[in-house]
Amino acid sequence: MARRLRCLCGGTSTAHGRSRMIRRTLLTLLLTVTAPAFPQATDAPPAPLGPVVMADQTDATQISGVIAHFLLNPNGDVDGLLLADRTQVNVPPRVSRALTASFHIGDVIHVTGYRVGATELLNAQRITDASGRTSISEDTPANRFATAPPALQPMQAIGQVSCVIFGPRADVVGVLLDDGTSLRLPPPAAGRIPHLLVDGQRVSAQGFGVVTPWGRAIQVTAIGPDRASEQTLVSPPEPRASSPAGPPD
Repeated sequence: MARRLRCLCGGTSTAHGRSRMIRRTLLTLLLTVTAPAFPQATDAPPAPLGPVVMADQTDATQISGVIAHFLLNPNGDVDGLLLADRTQVNVPPRVSRALTASFHIGDVIHVTGYRVGATELLNAQRITDASGRTSISEDTPANRFATAPPALQPMQAIGQVSCVIFGPRADVVGVLLDDGTSLRLPPPAAGRIPHLLVDGQRVSAQGFGVVTPWGRAIQVTAIGPDRASEQTLVSPPEPRASSPAGPPD
């Protein structure tokens, strides 16, 4: 599947690629340079949400459905679609602009792709509109003139979990709230907070993210059932101290 989708992830402009590399590095530092600050548990750690399952690429699957939500990553790219029947369709984020220019909430689409184990996840190979005249596939070039992504801002969100968001290998990468906000979690966090990753669970979260025409996306640094009981998943970097003034002339 990675080979089939590689063409979907074509090059972008040098400036745009450099901007995304810098943002990716900043997010990586945010999630790795500081140790998680979970309280010490007296009981046995919670069971993981389940093993990562690989895509079954023996036979392509064809489905039809109605787009209910665009799924966003913290860069503001659409990297998935949630259909009305709760099927999640994963796409490479670099086709985000082509995808949002071609399809809209409420559109009926036909998807060809590969199921991932027994989950509701489908890694897309081709997405076509109801008329068959518009499609996104491995032949769709990435937008070479895409603008730089918006700057990350401190953000907060409170709402009920609408569904779990899966990565391409069916690993849990976040949740979608009932207001359309995508909460993305640092990789180790999902197995530590399974009680919060349940449909209908009310959560409060804060972190850094973006606002786009298709919704909000937040890279979560702290989450809990309410603001008072939020657990820190990763400590944000502390602001740099200002340099002391030099001696007078």
